[in-house]
Amino acid sequence: MHGCYENLAQGSVQYALRDLTGGAPQVIDLTSEAIQDQILNGFLWQQLKLWVKQGLVGCAQGDDDPKNPRDFSGGFKRRKTYGLLDVQEPVPGRRFVRLKAYFPGGSWGGRWANNGPEWAEEPEIRAGLNFDPATASDTEFWVEFDDWHKYMTALYVCQLYPDSWEASRSTHPEADPYILEGIWSKERRLCGGCIKQGNATWWANPQFRMRLTARTQVFITLTQEDRRYKAKPDTPNGKSPFQKRMGDVSQYPVAIGLVVVRQRVLEATRSGGQLHRNDIELLSRPFKKSRDVSISQPKTLDPKGDDFIIIPMVYDPAAVLEDLRFVLTVASSRPVKVDPIPEHSLVEPRGVGGADEDEDDDFIDFKEEDLMELTFGEHTVGGAVQRRGEYVQPKDTRNCKQIVAACAKLRQKFEDESFPCNAKMLFRDPKSTNHIINMDDVTFLRPCWQGQPNAREHLQAGTPPHEPPILFRPGGWAGDVKQGEIGDCWLLGAAAVVASKPELLSHLFVGWDTDQGVFSIRVFKEGKWRIVTIDDRLPARRTTRTLLYGVGIDPA
Repeated sequence: MHGCYENLAQGSVQYALRDLTGGAPQVIDLTSEAIQDQILNGFLWQQLKLWVKQGLVGCAQGDDDPKNPRDFSGGFKRRKTYGLLDVQEPVPGRRFVRLKAYFPGGSWGGRWANNGPEWAEEPEIRAGLNFDPATASDTEFWVEFDDWHKYMTALYVCQLYPDSWEASRSTHPEADPYILEGIWSKERRLCGGCIKQGNATWWANPQFRMRLTARTQVFITLTQEDRRYKAKPDTPNGKSPFQKRMGDVSQYPVAIGLVVVRQRVLEATRSGGQLHRNDIELLSRPFKKSRDVSISQPKTLDPKGDDFIIIPMVYDPAAVLEDLRFVLTVASSRPVKVDPIPEHSLVEPRGVGGADEDEDDDFIDFKEEDLMELTFGEHTVGGAVQRRGEYVQPKDTRNCKQIVAACAKLRQKFEDESFPCNAKMLFRDPKSTNHIINMDDVTFLRPCWQGQPNAREHLQAGTPPHEPPILFRPGGWAGDVKQGEIGDCWLLGAAAVVASKPELLSHLFVGWDTDQGVFSIRVFKEGKWRIVTIDDRLPARRTTRTLLYGVGIDPA
């Protein structure tokens, strides 16, 4: 799906959370002035309580600010994702968050550490959190809210839709009414920029009409084309839609966002003017150089006999050279109808008169401070030149059951021809001699699944784990994740957070057969669930037969 392992180096936890859940992700900079205000007035705490109930939450500690280094790291490992499992207020005014480290050595070492004296000094808090030091896990711990936001710098939230909501859940190839595709195009005059002073063409973007029949909660996510999923090679025949050639497939040079406004309000807006704050029904703010942006939370819309116009925007049209594709994903508590508006019939401001913008401080005006670029990744350990990999469409169109039946008939395990066991599996440029991993030291082995003989062609189990691996542990359980020799902690951390809810993890597996080594997995890409079928041949060290890349380990 991504071409090779090296294409997994660097990324964002929010991308991985969306790919693995189909939910609406967002990353929040805990150090920003706006969020610091929300911490002080209690709004963020109330939001956390809601997010923990309705979705998945993770957090991370970034690098120190050289001008303002921390006096104490709290024992947190930087640039690693922690799961945020629960928030509680055991006694009035004392707020705590429960974190989980999905990797060794990431325990909290400050106040209220699992072995800290505070538990004995304040038994009412110990009772309120139902905490027992004798049974506490090294990887799970409570942290007081004030310490948490002091040491953590990034908050990852993935809001999940209730089963009763209308949302994209099918893997069927037919069109999904809740997935809309569009293109920002200068040639077709559909790249008018965002709402800001001096820009009278903000409305000249792709538009979508959303029609409701009753009061409805609505959530919208905007996704620009996935550079990792269908990256184009940097060749004259593979033009980039971006102004600058980007070597890292995890980075997006175009900042995107969206607004939703009633049709009558848009038409009544003064020609050449801007929208006022009260005119906006839904808004993603700030604009982000990100693959995905969403409105901050679901909002109830009342049709009142009017339609709503969804307008996806780019912050700076100059950053777009060629046509840039995007996908709009809509989720709602009731059925809604969303249709693209033909480019020759766009709804545009036609009002006259009104207050002069220079004298009116209530109109929407996106400025530089609304342009946010918050990344959290790692530098790849590979030495190859950063180039965009070419996506290869798998040739095998059989489903899991058909593959299993064919393998059983031939008495041989499944081998995915589109992902061959050679340097192409590992590197973007297989011919490069600058890789940190020498292919002479690499072999490709299969796991010794539980119940199978421990043959020499299998991976070494080692310690831990003490037993052969199993796909799903009975009862559901999220263990530790050991990162291998590539910077993919963004993906492993998100996967571990997903594993904290076993039903979400099992949902990803459409079908599998460990005897034949075949696994069909669903991944949410470009607004739709897509199925990819893989084998279980994995790159390993030739001498030790241990995995090169990420592996789950059982500390018990």
